[in-house]
Amino acid sequence: MRAFDSDNVEAQPQAAPGRLLGQEISNGADDLALLGVGDGAGCSPEVDPAALAYFNHREHIAIETHEIEFPGPAAKIARQHHEPLRLQMLGRPLLGGPAAFSRIRHPSKRAPGIAFMSRPPARAFVEKWRDSARIREMQPKHHHTPRGFRNNYIESVTKSLGDVLRWQLQRIRDRLPPPAAIPTPEAPADLDFIRRNAAAGAEMTPAVTWIGHATMLVQASGLCVLTDPIFSRRASPVQFAGPARAQEPGIAMGDLPHIDVVVISHNHYDHLDRASVKALASQAGGSPLYLVPLGVKRWLEGLGITRVVELDWWDGHSVAAGGGRPVEFRFTPAQHWSGRTLRDRNRTLWGGWAAMADDFHWFFTGDTGYSRDFADVRRRLGEFDLALIAVGACLPRWFMKDQHVDLEEAVQIHLDLGAKRSVGVHWGTFALADDPLDQPIHELPAVRSAKSVSEEAFFLLPIGGTRRLSRRGDRV
Repeated sequence: MRAFDSDNVEAQPQAAPGRLLGQEISNGADDLALLGVGDGAGCSPEVDPAALAYFNHREHIAIETHEIEFPGPAAKIARQHHEPLRLQMLGRPLLGGPAAFSRIRHPSKRAPGIAFMSRPPARAFVEKWRDSARIREMQPKHHHTPRGFRNNYIESVTKSLGDVLRWQLQRIRDRLPPPAAIPTPEAPADLDFIRRNAAAGAEMTPAVTWIGHATMLVQASGLCVLTDPIFSRRASPVQFAGPARAQEPGIAMGDLPHIDVVVISHNHYDHLDRASVKALASQAGGSPLYLVPLGVKRWLEGLGITRVVELDWWDGHSVAAGGGRPVEFRFTPAQHWSGRTLRDRNRTLWGGWAAMADDFHWFFTGDTGYSRDFADVRRRLGEFDLALIAVGACLPRWFMKDQHVDLEEAVQIHLDLGAKRSVGVHWGTFALADDPLDQPIHELPAVRSAKSVSEEAFFLLPIGGTRRLSRRGDRV
């Protein structure tokens, strides 16, 4: 073991009584860290009941100066890689409650004694301090890796630099994407209905309004929800270059009803737009609740946005809606990737969202390639009244197939989910790939016909257009 400077440790301590029992396994994955008391030479798994800390490699929380009192010398930490510690010990649902961020420091004058070992433990049991009841065994999750995350059914969807250059050279040579044959249809937003519906509480009519790209206003079960909001002119880190909007958003930011919840599928610029999330956080009546994948919370907090709940795949969060009706949001797997720079590839999670209340169930795929994930969603969560399914930015297939579905795969996802109705999103707004913006308009009818899916069951909206839907149990 060698000494490790505590100033370089990224930690997320949480006050909670408990006792840790670690078990080492041989795969060497950074899945677990033990914070305990010891005598300077060894580390006991016993944790002082006044403080239980865990380390989360997805949140990258910078430590603050604060003492944690331990009855022995400083904490010991198990780790493998020679970089700032980014390990997960136990998930928030197991411990419960908000976390407090602290520097790990011993009050004595002795050296901190923080060290790392060649192979970390990767399983743990937690026992409640009061009744010593075993809660559950924490197994390493398949999609967690020492450096971030991976997909369920394919190792990686990212391409080599050579593939990226090949694609871009082909685009220049062939002048792709071709111009759209027709403009993306637009319609004046029915703001009167949208505002009345937002105020209807428990009597809200399920409805969706397409704002553009993957941004949809979903009104259901007493909540107004935005998916992946982007109102900026460009899907880019800067507003003087990058893919530009083909038209204005279907509803201007200032005309939106009060937004209760924002769901983010992943951190790409066309799905997580800095200006848009900041503006929504400043809306009259208070910030919406942001539901985000693992790793995205810290980025939002850096913008001053604090109403954030961060979830792993299959984690859920309940939101109280109109009339006290609970709406359960569940973050689900998808086949994609994440990254906003060249250095953070797959360091944050990606996925889709399910929202389920007693009167309406809806689903949002986010960006995804086709995989068995959607059959898994149906098996675990049941069928949906409506699915928002990505249908654009899918060419060339040799480059996009693993990360963006084409129309045939999008309709298959509709069938896999058992959705009563689906609406296409992620098209017609930003030219991100080699397909023209209007491709879904021309090709979706033939795909539906080939799969015996009706136009009513899988439809497209004009930008600004609203579709009203039936509640569960209503006569159609």
